[in-house]
Amino acid sequence: MKRTGTVIGAVLWIVGIVLFIVGLNVQGNAGKWMEIIGSILFFVGLGIIGALKMMERREDRPEESRQ
Repeated sequence: MKRTGTVIGAVLWIVGIVLFIVGLNVQGNAGKWMEIIGSILFFVGLGIIGALKMMERREDRPEESRQ
């Protein structure tokens, strides 16, 4: 499950940054929408990866410090 989530997050992160950069080079409304969608995908992917890393850190802590 963690590996699948990491792959999904990485793909969204990469697709988002590519869409954003391409959107910067496209004129008109299409470029603006590509920037917006790219930004959203980038941050969603980054959030997924960050959440998985935080869950991993929480699982690695000893039981005593979880209280």
